[in-house]
Amino acid sequence: MAAATQTVQAREGEAVQLCSCGNKISGKDTHQVCSACLGLKHAQLAIDNPGSCEHCARFTMKSLRRRLARQASLLGLDPLLSPSPAPAGTPQVPIPVELPTTAALSWGEQLDACVPLPNVLSTDEEEDALDFEEEGQSDFLL
Repeated sequence: MAAATQTVQAREGEAVQLCSCGNKISGKDTHQVCSACLGLKHAQLAIDNPGSCEHCARFTMKSLRRRLARQASLLGLDPLLSPSPAPAGTPQVPIPVELPTTAALSWGEQLDACVPLPNVLSTDEEEDALDFEEEGQSDFLL
């Protein structure tokens, strides 16, 4: 699997290589191709037989598991992401889906449809003066 790689600078100053497919290869990874090009079998073999690849032997078991999980999800084989088939003999009933006949209201239209709240931060001086006089007090101090 000889592939041409190109070295580029990463954000933190760590050099990364570009695989021929366009994916990045970490500067710490000594493989000549990315994990996507290596494939699912290589990732599984690195976990099952840790000494099978001298490049993978440098990784922690956690990193190897992550690579395997990423490969499985890229290929659609991830058991957590793929829907499980229904058991045989179980009738599948279609769920009715009602589509809206009109477009949903925008944020502004939703606000216009709401009942306006009273303005508790009123700065109207006339209202303040009326409230003050209703309490039986005067604006003038004696």
